Amino acid sequence: MYTSHHAHLHTHQALNDHINVEYTASRPTPDHDATTDHDANFSYSDRDTVGLAGHAKYFADQSVEERGHAEQCMRYQNICFIHS
Repeated sequence: MYTSHHAHLHTHQALNDHINVEYTASRPTPDHDATTDHDANFSYSDRDTVGLAGHAKYFADQSVEERGHAEQCMRYQNICFIHS
């Protein structure tokens, strides 16, 4: 039987999974392709020998945005799941 308790646990796990997705997009990790990681792209684009003006700032801004999404999800978790 799928009770509200099971729904609560499922929602909590789904939110944890999404937080991990946001942080993975924000930071390079050994098990993910660097082309999807904003910090790795920032580091590459910012080198003098690459010549991609403006790209480094874009990737730095995207990294901050992805971390912000993860923080919003964590705040939501604190409000909804900690006290239930």
